[in-house]
Amino acid sequence: ATGTVNLSASSAGTYIVTYAIGGPCPVSQTQTLTLSAPALAGFTYAAGSLCAGSVATVAPQVAPGSTLGQFTSTPAGLSLDAATGVVTAATSAPGTYVVTNTVAGAPGCSDATGTATVVVEAAPVAGLTAGGALTFCEGDSVVLTATGGGTYQFTLNGQPVGSGAASLTATQSGSYAVTVTNAAGCTATATALTVTVNPAPAQPTFTVQQMGSGVAVLTSSAATGNQWYLNGTLISGATGQTYTVTTGTQSGTYTVVSTGANGCVSPASAGQLVTVVGVAAALPEYAVQLAPNPTLDGRAALLLSVPAATACRLLVLDATGRAVQEGTVPAGVTRHELDLRELPIGVYAVRLLTPDGAVVRRVVRQ
Repeated sequence: ATGTVNLSASSAGTYIVTYAIGGPCPVSQTQTLTLSAPALAGFTYAAGSLCAGSVATVAPQVAPGSTLGQFTSTPAGLSLDAATGVVTAATSAPGTYVVTNTVAGAPGCSDATGTATVVVEAAPVAGLTAGGALTFCEGDSVVLTATGGGTYQFTLNGQPVGSGAASLTATQSGSYAVTVTNAAGCTATATALTVTVNPAPAQPTFTVQQMGSGVAVLTSSAATGNQWYLNGTLISGATGQTYTVTTGTQSGTYTVVSTGANGCVSPASAGQLVTVVGVAAALPEYAVQLAPNPTLDGRAALLLSVPAATACRLLVLDATGRAVQEGTVPAGVTRHELDLRELPIGVYAVRLLTPDGAVVRRVVRQ
């Protein structure tokens, strides 16, 4: 009756509207009316939150009947593709963002807008520190401590290790890393630390050879790096492969350890009780003398009034009884030169070992 069109109850389409007047002189007129569907811009993001710095991207899911338009976001900081609505986490700053999809309406119709919220969570700042040196000897360890997360996963050469705690005691060589996860579920991996564990030398053994005349010679199985101990106490200067026990006061339990080229120390050898046998006997028939005594330049001669029938072993001992020089006096000689120039100033005992016993003379090195 009125020709008024109820748009809310009408469907989109093109219509022909006719207005007619009856009577003796009827007349009519037609008009074409096009009704356009309203624009729809509804959308959502399946992942409501992302982790900043991750490789993740998320695309909008468009509601039925809606279309993609122009995407914008507020506040600034979200990496958003304006045409597709795809959000890139790697280049987005942490924050909460409102994304708007604007779809242009048909001519004469209003534009449509839809909004969705995207949360970009801050990634943790992963840290890994060592509580000591990263290079150490077999049997030692270093504590690695991680920071920056709520939970932790350590790896050794890429394989998971540890219990999930923030610290790990490293005892093996390799590359240690840790991935930390914060309360938002975001992760970060700390820069790896390389641990080097140097092997310790094998536990040495030693033999004891009783030489008679109050002398025993201890020989280590380790060619170098030895340190001898008596009754658990380090013997100063006793670092050779052999150690000569020369007096009864040096009897006791001996052990030896070996230090490798890498500075690592072996386990101590099994202890052996060493008791010096034989007594140093005076041999007046040899009438042994030292001259000059004291010696000012470190040179002295061992003088024998009666030549020895066989070669005799010669030891020079310091004030602690440690052998600091060894040699042999050939059979048949009556004079044997001593060179003490490399020894510090002090009093030394010169011990001549013969098949019949030992002769000891003291010499002063000035």
